[in-house]
Amino acid sequence: MSTQQTYLYKAIMQANPIKIAEKSNVSVRAVYKWLDNDRLPRTELTEETDYSSVIAKLCNDASLYNRDKLISYTRKKWKQRSI
Repeated sequence: MSTQQTYLYKAIMQANPIKIAEKSNVSVRAVYKWLDNDRLPRTELTEETDYSSVIAKLCNDASLYNRDKLISYTRKKWKQRSI
């Protein structure tokens, strides 16, 4: 995992990876995989999952870390991957 504190990293750390895993019905390892990849799963973009809402709800600063910004960040990272 990169030591660079990206937008997704800050959101997940503020929300707490363990709480995200519990509320999302995924393993803590899955949440750390999102951090390793610096993006949420592709299923967020196809609206098969809604982990971004879980993260946003658990964050203290809803104006900085909200669902739309998390989706936008993920979309950008997936596009960069395909280049």
